[in-house]
Amino acid sequence: MNKSALVLGTSRSGTSMTAGILHYLGVNMNPSQKRSELTPRGTFEDVNWSHLTKQIRDDIRGRKIPPRDIRGKYRERIQELIRSGLWGFKSAATIHCLSVIYREIENPHLIFVWRNPEDTAKSKIYHAKKREGRIRNYSDTYNEVIDHRIIMDRLYQFYPCPKINISYEQIRRDPIEVSESLARFLGISITPEMKDSIRDLIIPDHQTWQKEERND
Repeated sequence: MNKSALVLGTSRSGTSMTAGILHYLGVNMNPSQKRSELTPRGTFEDVNWSHLTKQIRDDIRGRKIPPRDIRGKYRERIQELIRSGLWGFKSAATIHCLSVIYREIENPHLIFVWRNPEDTAKSKIYHAKKREGRIRNYSDTYNEVIDHRIIMDRLYQFYPCPKINISYEQIRRDPIEVSESLARFLGISITPEMKDSIRDLIIPDHQTWQKEERND
């Protein structure tokens, strides 16, 4: 039976770690292994889904196309990216366009990833500075994170499919416990080899913005 695992969360909240865990659990995430200081193990992000969700999000925000027409515009492209078996993807833009994607995907399982909002905001600020040379205001960034959490909470309440909540802090504290929870959620038998790969994936205390603050 086909089953899809959609990782939902704002950027810098642990979605890459979650996607990596799913990858090592055997979920077909079709990942890009692009690495950086901020994601030294890679993002485990399917670039095709990432680009598509951003395009849909921007159309929704632009309000130039009625919602029913947005779904029609992207239906064929969504179908092209859907895979068989146990598969999934993660993109920070998905929380803004799930209504367009959800009806097209067979047997969706939603994985909501949360992180302390203050830490998420600080990580976003550090990421923007290091990657783009852009200075973000803390108050604006924090409010953006809160807005995204409100959207996620509404999505969790609205969609009737199987759902699970996990957190960045849980993954850091005990990645194997989280992995076992995800395996049960998706009906996967977790092996010792999978656990070894997941232990290697999660880098202890990898919070670069905190390191920079200590060095300032």
